[in-house]
Amino acid sequence: MIDRWLVPLAEPHVRRVYGALLPLPFGGGGGGGADDDRERAYGIVAEEVRGAVEAVEARLRSGAGSISDGVLDTSDLELRCSSADPNYGHLWFKYRDSPIDTAREVIMQAKEAMTEFTVRNAHVYIGALVRRAGLLMLVHKEHGGGGDEGGLPRQNTHEWNRLVDAELRRAPDLAEMAPLEGITSKHFVVERIGASCLSWSSVSAIEKKDILFGSDAGV
Repeated sequence: MIDRWLVPLAEPHVRRVYGALLPLPFGGGGGGGADDDRERAYGIVAEEVRGAVEAVEARLRSGAGSISDGVLDTSDLELRCSSADPNYGHLWFKYRDSPIDTAREVIMQAKEAMTEFTVRNAHVYIGALVRRAGLLMLVHKEHGGGGDEGGLPRQNTHEWNRLVDAELRRAPDLAEMAPLEGITSKHFVVERIGASCLSWSSVSAIEKKDILFGSDAGV
């Protein structure tokens, strides 16, 4: 779903943030200090993130934000589960209405819920993708560009991940860059769609049982 739907929507905004950051001097080359350059860069990233969030929100309001059926293909998973009764945790429990529900029925219900949740929050996901892309560009600029001679560790190594994580933590977070009214990070603890948004005291006894034990008739 991320690769086939969210990334294509984010791509034009990522290209714009790259284009805006590419000519930006970094490390004091613009007449100020490195801290000034960093703040200017953060401002550019934030502007592009806001633009991406607003564009996707407008797209969703217009009704053009649906996900086609082929984007989330679970046929292979359904085939693997056809003769099994796997336990996928809270998400599985939530959408298994009956002990006799087949794996395919549970997967289809869960897929519909995940699709709805992703579409409803697409602006958040795409804002996060644009922010990350912009900050990765800053990592490259700060350390002299790509390649071993640029001083960057190889990608997907422990050193590279530490460098990227440090930049992601140092930069303003997504909520500071774009208006995300009513959205916090806890909304995306998706072991059970929507459960992380609820107060335990507001959940009915039946829902609590489903969260904890699923629909196992032996419980």
